[in-house]
Amino acid sequence: AYARVLSSAGEAGRLRALVDLLLGSPSEEEDAGADASYGDEWGEALDDGNIAVCCCWWLSLAPSTLGLDRVETVKRVIVPEMSRNRALQRLTNEITLEIDALM
Repeated sequence: AYARVLSSAGEAGRLRALVDLLLGSPSEEEDAGADASYGDEWGEALDDGNIAVCCCWWLSLAPSTLGLDRVETVKRVIVPEMSRNRALQRLTNEITLEIDALM
């Protein structure tokens, strides 16, 4: 439902963040270190500018969350919702290529 709302609103940035959280994308780790404005919600800023991410179930590196495979969730739920909005076509193609590389 969240992906559907973001897709219909054309929220490419938030969709990218959602997919990065689910897939554990390397770009997510680089971006997290670059922005220390997350504060207590995401973790503590370290001296070198990186952020120590808290141990929350939705941020874990486990292959599944709530019994759902992360890659399959992106592939079968989020990508089809994104494909309904033509403005998200480039992002949809990027994510599809990332998923194919993981499989």
